[in-house]
Amino acid sequence: MRVFDFFALTILAVVPILWCRHRLPLLVRRDPPLTDQQAVTIGAVVAALLSGMYIYRYVVFR
Repeated sequence: MRVFDFFALTILAVVPILWCRHRLPLLVRRDPPLTDQQAVTIGAVVAALLSGMYIYRYVVFR
């Protein structure tokens, strides 16, 4: 893997978690409100999906 691939995977792993933690509770109006732990879990799932797609693309189109 090139240096760019490590940088891209780092961004794909961190940004969705941070975005979901800060913005998702504001966007989703529900009762009871979304907790930080739930938002981080959703962000981790999104990050895992994005990273998996990136790695799959790397392996297939290598």
